[in-house]
Amino acid sequence: MNDNIYANLILGYINLGFSPIPVPFKAKNPITKAWPKLIVTANDYETYFDGELTNIGIFTGKPSSGLVDVDIDSLDALKFAPWFLPKTNCIFGHKSKPRSHWLYRVPKVKAVEQFTAKGMILEIRGNNRCTVFPGSVHPSGEPIEFENPDDYEPSSSTWKQLKRAGSKIAIATELSAKWSPGTRHELTLYTAAMLARLNWHEAEVRNLITAIAHEANDDELEDRLIAVETTFTEFIHGRPISGDERLSQILGPETAHNIHKWACSPEALKPHALPVAPATSIQNPIGTASADLSNDSGAADAFAAKFKNDLVYCNKEWFQRKNQVFEPVGSEIVQGLAKDFLQSEVGKMGPGQLGLSPLKSCLGRARINAAV
Repeated sequence: MNDNIYANLILGYINLGFSPIPVPFKAKNPITKAWPKLIVTANDYETYFDGELTNIGIFTGKPSSGLVDVDIDSLDALKFAPWFLPKTNCIFGHKSKPRSHWLYRVPKVKAVEQFTAKGMILEIRGNNRCTVFPGSVHPSGEPIEFENPDDYEPSSSTWKQLKRAGSKIAIATELSAKWSPGTRHELTLYTAAMLARLNWHEAEVRNLITAIAHEANDDELEDRLIAVETTFTEFIHGRPISGDERLSQILGPETAHNIHKWACSPEALKPHALPVAPATSIQNPIGTASADLSNDSGAADAFAAKFKNDLVYCNKEWFQRKNQVFEPVGSEIVQGLAKDFLQSEVGKMGPGQLGLSPLKSCLGRARINAAV
Protein backbone atom coordinates (compact mmCIF):
# COMPACT_ATOMS: atom_id res chain seq x y z
CA MET A 1 0.00 0.00 0.00
CA ASN A 2 1.23 3.49 -0.85
CA ASP A 3 2.75 5.17 2.24
CA ASN A 4 0.52 8.23 1.87
CA ILE A 5 -2.62 6.12 1.55
CA TYR A 6 -1.53 4.10 4.58
CA ALA A 7 -0.89 7.24 6.65
CA ASN A 8 -4.18 8.80 5.57
CA LEU A 9 -6.02 5.62 6.55
CA ILE A 10 -4.53 5.66 10.07
CA LEU A 11 -5.26 9.37 10.46
CA GLY A 12 -8.79 8.74 9.20
CA TYR A 13 -9.27 6.15 11.92
CA ILE A 14 -8.00 8.57 14.57
CA ASN A 15 -10.31 11.33 13.29
CA LEU A 16 -13.26 8.95 13.66
CA GLY A 17 -12.32 8.41 17.30
CA PHE A 18 -10.80 4.97 16.71
CA SER A 19 -7.68 4.08 18.68
CA PRO A 20 -5.10 2.34 16.42
CA ILE A 21 -2.32 0.00 17.47
CA PRO A 22 0.43 -1.69 15.42
CA VAL A 23 0.04 -5.41 14.75
CA PRO A 24 2.63 -7.59 13.00
CA PHE A 25 2.09 -8.06 9.27
CA LYS A 26 -0.36 -10.92 8.48
CA ALA A 27 -1.04 -11.34 12.21
CA LYS A 28 -3.89 -10.52 14.60
CA ASN A 29 -2.19 -9.90 17.95
CA PRO A 30 -0.59 -6.51 18.83
CA ILE A 31 3.17 -6.12 18.75
CA THR A 32 3.58 -4.97 22.35
CA LYS A 33 2.36 -6.75 25.48
CA ALA A 34 1.50 -3.34 26.92
CA TRP A 35 -1.06 -2.74 24.15
CA PRO A 36 -4.07 -2.23 26.49
CA LYS A 37 -2.45 1.00 27.76
CA LEU A 38 -1.09 2.26 24.43
CA ILE A 39 -2.63 5.46 23.05
CA VAL A 40 -1.60 6.49 19.53
CA THR A 41 -2.46 10.04 18.44
CA ALA A 42 -2.26 12.03 15.22
CA ASN A 43 0.93 13.64 16.58
CA ASP A 44 2.89 10.45 17.25
CA TYR A 45 1.40 7.75 15.01
CA GLU A 46 4.58 7.69 12.87
CA THR A 47 6.47 6.43 15.92
CA TYR A 48 4.43 3.25 15.86
CA PHE A 49 3.61 3.00 12.15
CA ASP A 50 7.04 3.77 10.70
CA GLY A 51 6.61 2.61 7.12
CA GLU A 52 7.41 -1.05 7.71
CA LEU A 53 4.83 -3.67 6.68
CA THR A 54 2.45 -3.57 9.61
CA ASN A 55 -1.16 -4.47 10.18
CA ILE A 56 -3.48 -1.92 11.77
CA GLY A 57 -5.27 -2.99 14.91
CA ILE A 58 -8.10 -0.94 16.42
CA PHE A 59 -9.09 -1.04 20.07
CA THR A 60 -12.74 -1.84 20.53
CA GLY A 61 -14.72 -0.48 23.45
CA LYS A 62 -14.06 2.69 25.41
CA PRO A 63 -10.69 3.70 23.81
CA SER A 64 -12.45 3.95 20.43
CA SER A 65 -15.52 5.89 21.55
CA GLY A 66 -17.62 2.81 22.29
CA LEU A 67 -16.76 0.91 19.10
CA VAL A 68 -18.13 -2.65 19.12
CA ASP A 69 -17.24 -5.32 16.57
CA VAL A 70 -19.65 -8.14 15.74
CA ASP A 71 -17.11 -10.66 14.45
CA ILE A 72 -18.83 -13.47 12.55
CA ASP A 73 -16.52 -16.46 12.57
CA SER A 74 -18.70 -19.21 11.08
CA LEU A 75 -19.08 -19.22 7.30
CA ASP A 76 -22.57 -20.67 7.76
CA ALA A 77 -23.52 -17.70 9.94
CA LEU A 78 -22.42 -15.01 7.46
CA LYS A 79 -25.61 -15.24 5.41
CA PHE A 80 -27.78 -14.49 8.44
CA ALA A 81 -26.02 -11.27 9.48
CA PRO A 82 -28.03 -9.00 7.11
CA TRP A 83 -31.27 -10.54 8.38
CA PHE A 84 -30.76 -9.65 12.02
CA LEU A 85 -27.96 -7.11 12.59
CA PRO A 86 -28.80 -3.38 12.52
CA LYS A 87 -27.71 -1.51 9.40
CA THR A 88 -24.26 0.06 9.51
CA ASN A 89 -21.83 1.48 6.98
CA CYS A 90 -18.83 0.01 8.78
CA ILE A 91 -18.59 -3.53 7.41
CA PHE A 92 -15.43 -5.31 6.29
CA GLY A 93 -13.85 -8.70 5.71
CA HIS A 94 -11.55 -10.51 3.30
CA LYS A 95 -12.15 -12.49 0.12
CA SER A 96 -12.81 -15.91 1.69
CA LYS A 97 -14.89 -14.39 4.51
CA PRO A 98 -16.50 -11.18 3.23
CA ARG A 99 -18.70 -8.95 5.42
CA SER A 100 -17.57 -10.81 8.53
CA HIS A 101 -17.10 -7.72 10.75
CA TRP A 102 -20.01 -5.35 11.50
CA LEU A 103 -19.10 -2.29 13.60
CA TYR A 104 -21.30 -0.07 15.79
CA ARG A 105 -21.10 2.77 18.32
CA VAL A 106 -22.46 1.56 21.66
CA PRO A 107 -22.97 3.84 24.69
CA LYS A 108 -22.51 1.22 27.42
CA VAL A 109 -19.94 -1.31 26.28
CA LYS A 110 -19.26 -4.64 27.95
CA ALA A 111 -16.23 -6.85 27.37
CA VAL A 112 -17.26 -9.73 25.13
CA GLU A 113 -20.13 -12.04 24.27
CA GLN A 114 -19.46 -15.33 22.50
CA PHE A 115 -21.85 -17.70 20.75
CA THR A 116 -20.23 -21.11 20.44
CA ALA A 117 -21.43 -24.56 19.43
CA LYS A 118 -18.85 -27.00 18.10
CA GLY A 119 -16.83 -23.93 17.24
CA MET A 120 -17.14 -20.18 17.40
CA ILE A 121 -20.22 -18.87 15.59
CA LEU A 122 -19.77 -15.19 16.36
CA GLU A 123 -18.26 -12.89 18.94
CA ILE A 124 -19.36 -9.44 20.07
CA ARG A 125 -16.15 -7.61 20.93
CA GLY A 126 -16.08 -4.66 23.31
CA ASN A 127 -13.72 -3.49 26.03
CA ASN A 128 -10.16 -4.82 26.18
CA ARG A 129 -10.29 -6.29 22.68
CA CYS A 130 -8.47 -5.46 19.44
CA THR A 131 -9.64 -6.07 15.85
CA VAL A 132 -7.41 -5.94 12.77
CA PHE A 133 -8.86 -3.36 10.36
CA PRO A 134 -8.61 -2.62 6.62
CA GLY A 135 -5.15 -1.54 5.59
CA SER A 136 -4.02 -4.92 6.96
CA VAL A 137 -3.48 -8.36 5.46
CA HIS A 138 -5.22 -11.43 6.88
CA PRO A 139 -3.00 -14.41 7.86
CA SER A 140 -4.35 -16.13 4.72
CA GLY A 141 -2.65 -13.46 2.62
CA GLU A 142 -5.94 -11.81 1.63
CA PRO A 143 -6.27 -8.04 2.05
CA ILE A 144 -8.82 -6.89 4.65
CA GLU A 145 -11.16 -4.44 2.93
CA PHE A 146 -14.19 -2.28 3.70
CA GLU A 147 -17.41 -3.04 1.86
CA ASN A 148 -17.69 0.71 1.26
CA PRO A 149 -14.26 2.37 1.51
CA ASP A 150 -15.79 5.82 0.93
CA ASP A 151 -18.01 5.77 4.02
CA TYR A 152 -17.32 3.49 6.96
CA GLU A 153 -18.89 5.48 9.78
CA PRO A 154 -20.42 2.99 12.26
CA SER A 155 -24.12 3.21 13.13
CA SER A 156 -25.37 3.51 16.69
CA SER A 157 -26.76 0.53 18.57
CA THR A 158 -26.84 -0.95 22.08
CA TRP A 159 -25.15 -3.96 23.59
CA LYS A 160 -28.55 -5.57 24.20
CA GLN A 161 -29.65 -5.08 20.61
CA LEU A 162 -26.46 -6.59 19.27
CA LYS A 163 -26.67 -9.52 21.64
CA ARG A 164 -30.27 -10.12 20.63
CA ALA A 165 -29.23 -10.06 16.97
CA GLY A 166 -26.30 -12.36 17.74
CA SER A 167 -28.60 -14.85 19.42
CA LYS A 168 -30.84 -14.93 16.33
CA ILE A 169 -27.86 -15.45 14.03
CA ALA A 170 -26.62 -18.31 16.21
CA ILE A 171 -30.07 -19.92 16.44
CA ALA A 172 -30.61 -19.63 12.69
CA THR A 173 -27.17 -21.08 11.98
CA GLU A 174 -27.78 -24.14 14.13
CA LEU A 175 -31.33 -24.74 12.88
CA SER A 176 -30.38 -24.34 9.22
CA ALA A 177 -27.89 -27.21 9.55
CA LYS A 178 -30.87 -29.54 10.19
CA TRP A 179 -33.31 -27.79 7.84
CA SER A 180 -34.00 -30.57 5.37
CA PRO A 181 -37.09 -32.20 3.80
CA GLY A 182 -38.82 -34.39 6.36
CA THR A 183 -37.79 -32.29 9.37
CA ARG A 184 -38.50 -28.68 8.34
CA HIS A 185 -42.17 -28.64 9.28
CA GLU A 186 -41.56 -30.26 12.66
CA LEU A 187 -38.59 -27.98 13.36
CA THR A 188 -40.81 -24.98 12.71
CA LEU A 189 -43.50 -26.22 15.09
CA TYR A 190 -41.14 -27.18 17.89
CA THR A 191 -39.01 -24.03 17.57
CA ALA A 192 -42.08 -21.79 17.54
CA ALA A 193 -43.44 -23.57 20.62
CA MET A 194 -40.21 -23.11 22.56
CA LEU A 195 -39.90 -19.45 21.62
CA ALA A 196 -43.56 -18.77 22.42
CA ARG A 197 -42.99 -20.10 25.94
CA LEU A 198 -39.95 -17.81 26.20
CA ASN A 199 -42.16 -14.80 25.40
CA TRP A 200 -40.77 -14.05 21.96
CA HIS A 201 -42.91 -11.92 19.66
CA GLU A 202 -44.62 -13.95 16.96
CA ALA A 203 -43.20 -11.47 14.43
CA GLU A 204 -39.67 -12.23 15.61
CA VAL A 205 -40.25 -15.95 15.16
CA ARG A 206 -41.77 -15.41 11.72
CA ASN A 207 -38.71 -13.40 10.72
CA LEU A 208 -36.38 -16.08 12.08
CA ILE A 209 -38.15 -18.88 10.21
CA THR A 210 -38.35 -16.78 7.04
CA ALA A 211 -34.59 -16.18 7.12
CA ILE A 212 -33.82 -19.87 7.60
CA ALA A 213 -36.27 -21.00 4.91
CA HIS A 214 -34.97 -18.43 2.44
CA GLU A 215 -31.31 -19.29 2.97
CA ALA A 216 -32.07 -23.03 2.90
CA ASN A 217 -34.02 -22.70 -0.39
CA ASP A 218 -37.12 -24.03 1.34
CA ASP A 219 -39.95 -23.67 -1.19
CA GLU A 220 -42.68 -24.14 1.42
CA LEU A 221 -42.33 -20.90 3.36
CA GLU A 222 -46.10 -20.40 3.51
CA ASP A 223 -46.48 -23.71 5.33
CA ARG A 224 -43.76 -22.71 7.81
CA LEU A 225 -45.42 -19.39 8.60
CA ILE A 226 -48.82 -21.02 9.04
CA ALA A 227 -47.19 -23.42 11.51
CA VAL A 228 -45.80 -20.44 13.47
CA GLU A 229 -49.14 -18.65 13.47
CA THR A 230 -51.04 -21.77 14.53
CA THR A 231 -48.60 -22.44 17.36
CA PHE A 232 -48.90 -18.91 18.75
CA THR A 233 -52.68 -18.97 18.46
CA GLU A 234 -52.84 -22.22 20.42
CA PHE A 235 -50.42 -20.88 23.02
CA ILE A 236 -52.29 -17.61 23.50
CA HIS A 237 -55.54 -19.50 24.06
CA GLY A 238 -53.94 -21.81 26.60
CA ARG A 239 -54.11 -24.95 24.50
CA PRO A 240 -51.30 -27.55 24.46
CA ILE A 241 -48.31 -27.02 22.14
CA SER A 242 -45.21 -29.10 21.51
CA GLY A 243 -42.72 -29.66 24.31
CA ASP A 244 -39.02 -28.85 24.14
CA GLU A 245 -38.15 -32.54 24.27
CA ARG A 246 -39.31 -32.93 20.65
CA LEU A 247 -36.83 -30.27 19.54
CA SER A 248 -34.09 -32.07 21.45
CA GLN A 249 -34.92 -35.33 19.68
CA ILE A 250 -34.34 -33.79 16.25
CA LEU A 251 -31.41 -31.50 17.00
CA GLY A 252 -29.70 -33.45 19.74
CA PRO A 253 -29.59 -32.40 23.41
CA GLU A 254 -26.52 -30.16 23.13
CA THR A 255 -27.77 -28.13 20.17
CA ALA A 256 -31.26 -27.82 21.66
CA HIS A 257 -29.73 -26.66 24.94
CA ASN A 258 -27.63 -24.02 23.15
CA ILE A 259 -30.64 -22.67 21.26
CA HIS A 260 -32.69 -22.48 24.45
CA LYS A 261 -29.81 -20.69 26.23
CA TRP A 262 -29.42 -18.12 23.46
CA ALA A 263 -33.18 -17.59 23.18
CA CYS A 264 -33.74 -16.83 26.85
CA SER A 265 -30.54 -14.92 27.60
CA PRO A 266 -31.22 -12.35 30.37
CA GLU A 267 -29.04 -9.84 28.50
CA ALA A 268 -31.33 -9.93 25.45
CA LEU A 269 -33.97 -7.32 24.87
CA LYS A 270 -36.78 -7.46 27.39
CA PRO A 271 -39.02 -10.40 26.42
CA HIS A 272 -42.49 -9.59 25.24
CA ALA A 273 -45.31 -10.26 27.64
CA LEU A 274 -48.87 -10.45 26.38
CA PRO A 275 -50.70 -7.17 26.95
CA VAL A 276 -52.88 -7.10 30.04
CA ALA A 277 -56.15 -5.21 29.75
CA PRO A 278 -59.47 -5.25 31.60
CA ALA A 279 -61.49 -8.37 30.87
CA THR A 280 -64.14 -6.54 28.89
CA SER A 281 -65.92 -7.42 25.66
CA ILE A 282 -64.29 -6.96 22.28
CA GLN A 283 -66.46 -3.87 21.71
CA ASN A 284 -64.78 -2.23 24.73
CA PRO A 285 -61.31 -3.82 25.04
CA ILE A 286 -59.57 -1.04 26.95
CA GLY A 287 -62.42 0.25 29.02
CA THR A 288 -63.43 3.16 26.80
CA ALA A 289 -66.69 3.62 24.97
CA SER A 290 -64.94 4.61 21.74
CA ALA A 291 -62.95 1.38 21.30
CA ASP A 292 -64.44 -1.22 18.94
CA LEU A 293 -62.28 -3.99 17.49
CA SER A 294 -65.00 -5.04 15.09
CA ASN A 295 -63.84 -2.39 12.60
CA ASP A 296 -60.50 -1.00 11.41
CA SER A 297 -60.92 2.40 13.01
CA GLY A 298 -61.79 0.94 16.40
CA ALA A 299 -58.85 -1.47 16.24
CA ALA A 300 -56.49 1.41 15.45
CA ASP A 301 -57.85 3.51 18.32
CA ALA A 302 -57.57 0.62 20.78
CA PHE A 303 -54.02 -0.25 19.77
CA ALA A 304 -52.93 3.40 19.87
CA ALA A 305 -54.43 3.86 23.33
CA LYS A 306 -52.77 0.70 24.64
CA PHE A 307 -49.28 1.58 23.38
CA LYS A 308 -49.41 5.39 23.35
CA ASN A 309 -46.60 5.64 25.92
CA ASP A 310 -44.46 2.84 24.49
CA LEU A 311 -44.36 3.29 20.70
CA VAL A 312 -43.36 6.25 18.53
CA TYR A 313 -43.28 6.50 14.73
CA CYS A 314 -40.86 9.18 13.52
CA ASN A 315 -39.04 9.79 10.21
CA LYS A 316 -40.36 6.54 8.78
CA GLU A 317 -38.96 4.51 11.67
CA TRP A 318 -40.52 2.86 14.74
CA PHE A 319 -39.17 3.35 18.27
CA GLN A 320 -40.15 1.35 21.37
CA ARG A 321 -39.65 2.36 25.00
CA LYS A 322 -37.17 0.08 26.77
CA ASN A 323 -36.05 1.00 30.29
CA GLN A 324 -37.16 4.65 29.86
CA VAL A 325 -35.31 4.99 26.54
CA PHE A 326 -36.88 4.79 23.08
CA GLU A 327 -34.88 2.43 20.86
CA PRO A 328 -35.43 1.67 17.14
CA VAL A 329 -37.35 -1.53 16.33
CA GLY A 330 -38.36 -3.14 13.06
CA SER A 331 -41.86 -2.78 11.67
CA GLU A 332 -42.33 -6.53 12.05
CA ILE A 333 -42.02 -6.12 15.83
CA VAL A 334 -44.83 -3.56 15.82
CA GLN A 335 -46.91 -5.84 13.62
CA GLY A 336 -46.36 -8.57 16.19
CA LEU A 337 -47.43 -6.30 19.03
CA ALA A 338 -50.64 -5.45 17.17
CA LYS A 339 -51.41 -9.08 16.43
CA ASP A 340 -50.69 -10.20 20.00
CA PHE A 341 -52.87 -7.37 21.32
CA LEU A 342 -55.83 -8.32 19.12
CA GLN A 343 -55.42 -12.03 19.89
CA SER A 344 -55.28 -11.29 23.60
CA GLU A 345 -58.50 -9.29 23.47
CA VAL A 346 -60.32 -11.91 21.39
CA GLY A 347 -59.10 -14.61 23.76
CA LYS A 348 -60.82 -12.89 26.68
CA MET A 349 -64.23 -13.36 25.17
CA GLY A 350 -66.49 -16.08 26.42
CA PRO A 351 -67.77 -18.93 24.21
CA GLY A 352 -70.33 -17.82 21.68
CA GLN A 353 -69.65 -14.08 22.06
CA LEU A 354 -68.17 -13.84 18.61
CA GLY A 355 -68.94 -15.83 15.48
CA LEU A 356 -66.27 -17.45 13.29
CA SER A 357 -66.39 -14.84 10.53
CA PRO A 358 -66.03 -11.79 12.85
CA LEU A 359 -63.29 -13.62 14.71
CA LYS A 360 -61.29 -14.08 11.53
CA SER A 361 -61.73 -10.43 10.61
CA CYS A 362 -60.56 -9.28 14.06
CA LEU A 363 -57.36 -11.34 13.73
CA GLY A 364 -56.87 -10.88 10.00
CA ARG A 365 -53.89 -9.19 8.37
CA ALA A 366 -56.02 -6.24 7.22
CA ARG A 367 -57.19 -5.50 10.76
CA ILE A 368 -53.62 -5.78 12.09
CA ASN A 369 -52.33 -3.44 9.39
CA ALA A 370 -55.12 -0.98 10.19
CA ALA A 371 -54.17 -1.01 13.87
CA VAL A 372 -50.53 -0.27 13.07
